[in-house]
Amino acid sequence: MDKTERNLLLMSAAFLIALILGLLIGPFQNLLHGIIQNAFGGYSPGKMILIFSWLVAVPLIAIGARRAGMHSKIAKHGPLFLKVFAVFCVLGYALGLLQFNFYATQFNALGPFATMISSGDYINWEASKLSHNHFPKLTLYAVEKALGLNFSNKFDDGRPWFEVFPQAGAFALAFVMILIVAIASGILHLISRLQKICLFDFAVFELAVISATITILDGGIASSYAIFAIFLFILYYLRNYFEGHGKQAMHLLALFATAFVFLIVSALVMGLSDIFVMPTMLLIGIAYYFYKSLGENALSLNLWNSALAIVLVVSASVAAMNIANLGFGSPLMADEKGISRVFIYGLPTDADEGQLRGILAQFGEVEQLSRTHWAAYAEIKANAGARTKAIEKALAESLKPSSYLYVEDVFPMMRISIYRIHWLGGLENSDASKFLENEFLGNEIIEIQHNAEENATTIALKSELETNWQMLSILTEIRSRGYEGKLMVARVG
Repeated sequence: MDKTERNLLLMSAAFLIALILGLLIGPFQNLLHGIIQNAFGGYSPGKMILIFSWLVAVPLIAIGARRAGMHSKIAKHGPLFLKVFAVFCVLGYALGLLQFNFYATQFNALGPFATMISSGDYINWEASKLSHNHFPKLTLYAVEKALGLNFSNKFDDGRPWFEVFPQAGAFALAFVMILIVAIASGILHLISRLQKICLFDFAVFELAVISATITILDGGIASSYAIFAIFLFILYYLRNYFEGHGKQAMHLLALFATAFVFLIVSALVMGLSDIFVMPTMLLIGIAYYFYKSLGENALSLNLWNSALAIVLVVSASVAAMNIANLGFGSPLMADEKGISRVFIYGLPTDADEGQLRGILAQFGEVEQLSRTHWAAYAEIKANAGARTKAIEKALAESLKPSSYLYVEDVFPMMRISIYRIHWLGGLENSDASKFLENEFLGNEIIEIQHNAEENATTIALKSELETNWQMLSILTEIRSRGYEGKLMVARVG
């Protein structure tokens, strides 16, 4: 075993050890999950397991290819494989954008859109918006179905969108074909570079490949995580294919260009939401710049470097805070009266409301509790230091849900939103109001209007919940009142 193979084996072993420790030790799993969610997204540990499994497997594949002599045979094709990878990633993102536009045009709305399935023991929902497109995720369920697998509702597999999206199978097939080529060309590129590539570049590019693969299906080109994937690709490309003086300055320029593009996208598309990945990009880019400058004896004390050092410290602090909140739960925010609000979903439908109130009482005085189906909204005078993750853990240990269970902190800001409910399964002779109470899960319907011709109902909703949880509340309320047909909710104002 030569030095390259030994280093790759050590890399694989390090990631394997991290994964095992993450699965065995709760606090360490929370830390890893916070890091992964900060950079790649994902609520459940499933994405953490996927990414670390990839980081373990790819170095082992590279070792096998090197021992077979494959790396020397395809070395001259390295740039071609890189181009193929980039082109098919662009195709994947473009297809996701086309898919979103296809759906939005059908319903004459820009979204967000949401749907929900509640059938026997299976309960799951999906939301999709331009800044985080989940329509391509239906590919996961298509593959699951084709292979005869059944993960039930252990993770978000895209089934809700698969059930209601027109031509879902055709879109899924297209995504599968694109991703097979993208992943294969990415791995082949790494193998072709084994004679020259350093361990750092190997890690950066394998992260770029898995990040792009994930965000093509989960997020799309306008998501913050896709921008992070692009940043990793640019960093790798400039380190390995850019020729000229001042390479480290070019790396930093690429970082700021990527961050600037993301900021513009956030402002125009996302309303400056989900920008917590930007401190991570700044942290990686500036730290790398200082490392390279130091190694080349080009680091000096000047105004530019001093400003970068300040940005580095601030970015590190913000990134650490984001990782802590994502991994260990957000601290509950209180209003001027000391009341905190939480939205919970994933509860067993047969859970006792008294038991739920008792569990929440461990974290403060429960002022109000509204429970519907698998979701609940609560107002609590929270104890000092109460965090969402601790509430999740207590609920899961006591109620033992068969699916995922999440607790979301609610920012206390009242808003009025307009939603259109599309009864895709028809209403027959039923009145739309039969499936909607005036008040549910912390929401209040202040206006309702049904359009029989379009088979749609428009409601004005007054709520402190953010858009995702408003839509989930509407879907949950309708399902709890016995509507079994296909259903979709779109925000229209």
